[in-house]
Amino acid sequence: MFICTLFLLTISYHISWCQYDLTNVVRGTKMSVNDDMFVSASNAFSNFAVILHPYRITSAGGHIQCNVRYNTSDRYVHSVAVAGIAQNSTNDEHFIFVFAAEKMSTMTPYVCVVHVQVKNSTCISTVQCTDMGTGGFSQEYFLIGVDSNGTFAYGFTNSFVFKLDIYANSIIVNVTANSVWSSSGFIPHAVDVANTWAVVAGYGYFDTVKKNYAAVACIINLSVLINASCTSLTTETTYLVPSNVISYSELYELSVAIRSLKVVVGVSRLSTFVVLKNLGSSLNVTDIHTL
Repeated sequence: MFICTLFLLTISYHISWCQYDLTNVVRGTKMSVNDDMFVSASNAFSNFAVILHPYRITSAGGHIQCNVRYNTSDRYVHSVAVAGIAQNSTNDEHFIFVFAAEKMSTMTPYVCVVHVQVKNSTCISTVQCTDMGTGGFSQEYFLIGVDSNGTFAYGFTNSFVFKLDIYANSIIVNVTANSVWSSSGFIPHAVDVANTWAVVAGYGYFDTVKKNYAAVACIINLSVLINASCTSLTTETTYLVPSNVISYSELYELSVAIRSLKVVVGVSRLSTFVVLKNLGSSLNVTDIHTL
């Protein structure tokens, strides 16, 4: 009886922790950069590598390198996004970034705001975290982005979407995925955030009977978050195996970038990038280029 119990506990422990591959840079966004700072997350080393003023010339002081260690071993970082120099910084030496993570032992998702300040050439960091759920299942994709003003952070998963006031460290909107995605079974793979809108690229299906997954791009009004408008990126008729789009597969990854009112989405497995235009409440495909 003892052996059986021990075996079951071992299996349970393995299932809980094998969801997280600490040695592989896979799903999510592990690097983020703007003119103010660069951040790279490493789950293998439980560390954020931070570069402040990454483009500052040497004669003006050059860049500053920091390491912000995880303050717990029970953490898996999915995504990171930089806000940059804090709005209340008086000497451009106070920086902020955010990250989306999970507590591996309980599979509890949470979001954190990290403040990095430089004092006497030394980096001092503080971390403020907020749980986003009770846990129980791993988030295959947990994306986060910061608006162009560096004021709000937005998190996207296939089960919930939220808006975080970075300076108040307060969740001001938290909604279920069903109220956001127009495409059923939507799995977000990539995100880019502008000031008042965002685009999330992923896979979903519109026919709830056939459940044929397709690559789609969804535009979201950041003031309300609900009722995103999704547009198909390709016209292919090939059946996509659900396991390839629901869980991580390098070939099925997507990328997205916003430039003014234009959006570029990369579809890796087709060696294709799709150009779309923001029409206000929807996206329109204007060009498709295959490499």
